[in-house]
Amino acid sequence: MLAWVQFISGLIADIDTESEKFRWMGSARIDFYALQRIICLRQYNGRILFLPAPGFESYGQPASCSLYKEPPVRDKELGYQGPETKFEDLEWRELKGPFVTVWLHNVPWGAENTLSAPAAKFSDGFWDLIVLKNCPKLVLLSLMRQTSSGTHVESPCISYLKALMSYDKLQVTVDQGLATTLLS
Repeated sequence: MLAWVQFISGLIADIDTESEKFRWMGSARIDFYALQRIICLRQYNGRILFLPAPGFESYGQPASCSLYKEPPVRDKELGYQGPETKFEDLEWRELKGPFVTVWLHNVPWGAENTLSAPAAKFSDGFWDLIVLKNCPKLVLLSLMRQTSSGTHVESPCISYLKALMSYDKLQVTVDQGLATTLLS
């Protein structure tokens, strides 16, 4: 069984993994490396294909393709597959990069002091998608501090939306397929 609580790509993932070399600093390594990564900010090309939750249909553009494919019958018989939804009747949307960071959550807290997706509810049937594209570095520094209270999502630099949690249909592609995640 596979369970997703969050998916992280871009700046936040870079800080988390690349700061390991400073583990001797304790928890200060995160702040130290965040500052370093913001000064030398990277952007990642890619796209996100998703089914918008009700009220979020205006985010992104209509997608040029669909991920819907009827799964084999034997897959449907194994375990809980989520609520019955006719995916072929829904309009796929697409967000294109470059992205600074992409966070996908189904719980509000990304870490003990990081309220990354303040409106996320574990059992609401939606992924909370937090997308940061280009933004001034000083604003980004402020946004990083605001993650502890969840107020970062109010910034005009952040796109915060809900996508249908289809249990097997969502695609995030970063840098021409170097990192493609099809949640399935």
